[in-house]
Amino acid sequence: MRNVLVIRGGAVGDFVLTLPVFEAIRTRYPDARVDILGYPAIAELAVGRRHAHAARRVDAVEWAALFAPQGELRDAERAWLRSFDTVVCIWPDADGVLRENLRRAGVAAVVWMDPIPAGGERHAVEHLAAQWERAGMPGPLPHPHLYPSERDRWWAERYMRVSGAGCQPLLGLNPGSGSRRKNWPAAGFAEVATWWIQQRRGHVLVLAGPADDEALAAFRAAAPDEGVFVLQNEELPRVAAVAERCDLYIGNDSGITHVAAAVRTPTVALFGPTDPKLWRPWAPRVEVLTPPAGGGLADIPAREVITRARQALSAG
Repeated sequence: MRNVLVIRGGAVGDFVLTLPVFEAIRTRYPDARVDILGYPAIAELAVGRRHAHAARRVDAVEWAALFAPQGELRDAERAWLRSFDTVVCIWPDADGVLRENLRRAGVAAVVWMDPIPAGGERHAVEHLAAQWERAGMPGPLPHPHLYPSERDRWWAERYMRVSGAGCQPLLGLNPGSGSRRKNWPAAGFAEVATWWIQQRRGHVLVLAGPADDEALAAFRAAAPDEGVFVLQNEELPRVAAVAERCDLYIGNDSGITHVAAAVRTPTVALFGPTDPKLWRPWAPRVEVLTPPAGGGLADIPAREVITRARQALSAG
């Protein structure tokens, strides 16, 4: 059996956009064991859920030497690295330090892929696909796809039943992101939530992370009291399973937006100032909205978001 290690850091959205590489590994080596050296709280989206078997913390102290010039790993870490037939590094490494340390540790084969699109011309997944093919691997890469486990889906079903959120058509929202500059105004999200509750006779489920407190508070102050539910700071696989049950998702340029798109929920993604040509969710049934020329996210009217929401719903 072949053993493959994928070294991947980055935030949630970065990791989701890497999933096509895991799919390609699975296609090329159907019986391989795949491990991840990354951030387990994010990597658990893949561990035990088709893509990978286990994950270790890349930011643990024993791995610090891997990223230092002429770094010396302990015998235990070198032995673990040598147990893999191939190590796939999806990590910025312009100076080659990581690759050189892997070579010095005795890794048999290293495939390095720069995760940052060069030149601003190709989407991140297309950028990875080009490097994958140059490494002699078959392409093109598929769309990112998350596969919640049966346990994840059981939890989501129980949450829907106990909270009451799932008894009406369900709109998933996330008014926050990792940066205030990426956030569409909370008043806009509140207007969309009101449309969904009144016109679609539905419920709204806010999927929020630890960085979303301010945006969530602003949304709650402007949104209807009835028909709005909040799921915050939950494990990512459970968030994916809940997003999978939504009829539609609307969010900013955030990791949760990538998660929703990757479980194939119709998605409207509001992008700015990040370039969606490079970083938009790479999935079917995704509508991307950007500010008008010379404007900012606040210049996107709620009526346009609602129009795109209708388009995303009808696309399937």
